[in-house]
Amino acid sequence: MLHSLLKNTVWKTSADLLSRLGSAVFWILVARHLGAGSFGAIAFTLSLYSFFELASTLGIGSLITREVAQNRHKMGAYFSHALFIGLFCTILSAPLMLFSITWLQPEPATRWSGYIMLLVLLPASFGYWSKVMLTAAEDLRYISLTAVCENAVLIGLGLFFLLTGHGLRALIIVIAASKMIAAAVAFFFACRRGAAPDWRLDRALLKSLLRQSSSFFFITLFNSAFWSMTIIMLTGMQGEAAAGYFNAAFKLISYALMFTLSFSQALLPVASRMAQEDRGLYGQFLKRALRYQAMVFTGLAIVLSLSAKPIIAWLYGSAMAPAGDVLKYLAWMLIPYGIIPTLAYTLISHRHARHDLWANFAGAAVLLAASLLLIPEFSSTGAAIALTLGTIMFAFIEYFSVHQHLYRLVPDRHILSIGMAGALMALCLHFFNGIHAAGAIALGGLVYVVTLWFTRSLDRRDVRRLLLAWIPLDGKGVA
Repeated sequence: MLHSLLKNTVWKTSADLLSRLGSAVFWILVARHLGAGSFGAIAFTLSLYSFFELASTLGIGSLITREVAQNRHKMGAYFSHALFIGLFCTILSAPLMLFSITWLQPEPATRWSGYIMLLVLLPASFGYWSKVMLTAAEDLRYISLTAVCENAVLIGLGLFFLLTGHGLRALIIVIAASKMIAAAVAFFFACRRGAAPDWRLDRALLKSLLRQSSSFFFITLFNSAFWSMTIIMLTGMQGEAAAGYFNAAFKLISYALMFTLSFSQALLPVASRMAQEDRGLYGQFLKRALRYQAMVFTGLAIVLSLSAKPIIAWLYGSAMAPAGDVLKYLAWMLIPYGIIPTLAYTLISHRHARHDLWANFAGAAVLLAASLLLIPEFSSTGAAIALTLGTIMFAFIEYFSVHQHLYRLVPDRHILSIGMAGALMALCLHFFNGIHAAGAIALGGLVYVVTLWFTRSLDRRDVRRLLLAWIPLDGKGVA
């Protein structure tokens, strides 16, 4: 179990890292060339598109992953019925997205961008369900290759049009084309992996999926709202430029979160099997996974928060300086969100989706209330604080639900070690940032890792397992 999980995580994270590095350079150049206004227009368009794309899945991607992981012989039937559901829901979602674009009344260029992305909903649905099948098959290499293809098209064509003087409209067309190509590639890989759709209609299977969809739909609805709401509200209240500053900071956060997203994606099919086979073993593994996620994201949050202004200046230039204040507060969402996907997929795989639903609802409710209160007064910085508060509530309910209903998650000495290491790193950044910011980050990171190593919060066996995840084993497992 552990080797398969680590191998999938490493594959996904490595490919994501390569793609994200290219993507990071690309979006930095976009922000520098087009400015905060156009950057905010892109953020608004993609947030609205993402909301309706996910809503059109009914949220049953996790459900189908769980079922296929337990019934591999029915993969083709599940794939075809997922495509049927996706097609029907996309037909319903498209008019709602069109209405939303008209009702929200963004700038004309932003509105035009929304119309273009509306055309991507249907092919993106095919791509989404193809990735679900690949996840259920526990082979994330193909998902990684799909992401590489999407980013290659986006970065290659995007840079060409950007550097030849084209603006927002050309870039949106490139984004739409990259997503359509990625959907076609994902569908090809899913069929190749053994999930060729079985187009015969199975009414019992369809009814079973729809009957179980209510909780998953509302989970996805609230989760989509959670991530899309901030940009949409910020654009409506403060305009595209404020959304651009927020998006510049949030891009850095999203790059930092790619490990936990890759890990949790690899975890779901494994957890679905282990929930039936050996819950005790899974419980031990869960606690160690949460410890390492807290370790990684505490360090990243401290670095990004205390070095926010020099980081934004290095990457985006002085024109995006207001994004530094956004990143200073937004960085702290890394700690709670770092553990959310693992906890959420644990609840879902153990058939406790209703608790994940309440966590999504509570997080979205706190975010909405805080946004209405803080955005009018503090603009993009208020949006960052609101999102951080919503994430804390989200994580608290996920953690409490797993602790109360599945596995006892009692903080141990490792939490104190992480706190002590974080405090020492923060002192390094505080005293040396003014002298040499990059040197302060390097020194602080070294102090953090050394402290964790000597307090034995970093387990040598786990480090070895991570390294061995790169190497195919001979079937005897990990030593």
